[in-house]
Amino acid sequence: MTMISTVAVAVDTRSREGFALVALDGMGGSGKSTMAEALAELHGAVVVHGDDFYHPMNAEERARLNPVQGYHRYFDWQRFRDEVLAPLAAGRDAAYRRYDWETGTLAPDETHTRLPLRHRRRRGGVHRPARTR
Repeated sequence: MTMISTVAVAVDTRSREGFALVALDGMGGSGKSTMAEALAELHGAVVVHGDDFYHPMNAEERARLNPVQGYHRYFDWQRFRDEVLAPLAAGRDAAYRRYDWETGTLAPDETHTRLPLRHRRRRGGVHRPARTR
């Protein structure tokens, strides 16, 4: 059994009412996107990229951050919680504005996640998102 099929079986056995939220974390190049896309294809699901929740800030502000501050500020965990985790946990669709890496701002278009099984991936270290209310 491959790693992807092992994870797919685990997702199937742990899903609730056809829904599962799968979080993949690891260093750059570790295979998160490959795993997420393979699982999404197997389940007809969608991948929500953590990089879409990069926190917009100007270059001067970013340059002043030390590594610990950067760890806590680079990704907008509250927006991820409010726009993705909380709605999905409540059985609703998630709608969010992705971070536009070309402009350094939030994209004007909304992305709607409407499929029964959803995956999330983020490059970099482990971070515990803020709890849902």
